[in-house]
Amino acid sequence: MSTAVLDNAMLSVNVRLWKFLSVLFARDWRRCVAFVAPVCLMNAMQFVYLYQQWGDLATFILNTFFAVSVFNALLRTCLIIKNRDKFETLMEELVTLYDNIQESASYNG
Repeated sequence: MSTAVLDNAMLSVNVRLWKFLSVLFARDWRRCVAFVAPVCLMNAMQFVYLYQQWGDLATFILNTFFAVSVFNALLRTCLIIKNRDKFETLMEELVTLYDNIQESASYNG
């Protein structure tokens, strides 16, 4: 991994967090499982709770929103882990494009 991805202002916050959690640019599967497994368990329990709260409409709507939001984030994270190499290549291309834009802006300005 080039350090340019970590130093890029547009990507650095997310990349540092994903690197720490071993989602990107790291290959520590234990840390990645320790990050994803509890969220999977929590999300499964949310859907069980939704099943139990079927009659109360206000509680059901609020908890459905929360459960689907967590499921969406979990699904996106799993897709990033599955397609890690493609995503890392995309991030490096984004850094190159960002640098080109910065150079052209400083050249014109």
